[in-house]
Amino acid sequence: MSSGSLSSQSSASCQSGEVSVALTKTGQENFITNYTRGYRLTVVCTEACGMEKEIFRYTIVRQLADNTNVYELSGVCTWPDMENYPKYTPDPEADPQIVRLDTLDVVVDTEEVADDAWEVIQEEVQRLVDTIKNGQVLSDEENITITGA
Repeated sequence: MSSGSLSSQSSASCQSGEVSVALTKTGQENFITNYTRGYRLTVVCTEACGMEKEIFRYTIVRQLADNTNVYELSGVCTWPDMENYPKYTPDPEADPQIVRLDTLDVVVDTEEVADDAWEVIQEEVQRLVDTIKNGQVLSDEENITITGA
């Protein structure tokens, strides 16, 4: 198991043992209710303490029509995702190809759907941060001796 996801991003504002992320949400400026069809939402993880900031999981899907790759958002990472999937560049041997990025960029039906998605994203990121923070505290030590037969 790698401990890559626990490495802190360099920041003067990080305290020892702190686990946190800073998110910046942006939305489409011009949206006309009952007229505009589609609303763009972006969320960028701009800073992380005690973990990496690439917290959004994408599955890369090959488009057969033009042989290009499309990055499909599959969610906020879990702690195992942070350990198992690479940042930015997928493992070319993996199937499916999954990568972690620091940016979420989606188009949804309406501004209300984007607001609901933002709430869910915050909850999922909070769960990830709490899980990693809780994982720093180990207890219930067990010692055993294994001998040959």
